[in-house]
Amino acid sequence: MLIVQLVGFIVATIFMYKLAVTWLGHRRSVYATMILWLPYTVIFTMVFAYLFPISDRGDMPVPVQGLILLFMLGGYPLYIAIISLAART
Repeated sequence: MLIVQLVGFIVATIFMYKLAVTWLGHRRSVYATMILWLPYTVIFTMVFAYLFPISDRGDMPVPVQGLILLFMLGGYPLYIAIISLAART
């Protein structure tokens, strides 16, 4: 399963890079993608929490899962920045 996820991540990165080069190229609007992830993430999280509330104590995630999600949330803007800056050059 890990190999499938890594291959999917690599393929998605290549696709996003080609998409950023095609659509944004060398324009300054590439920097907007590094900022616009925050409202998208907040809206998505609020809608998800509204549609799927935790109604049972057994639905609570384990404590380590919260740390993993925080790490992923912190790494996502860095991932977007790397793709955007690589597409700009």
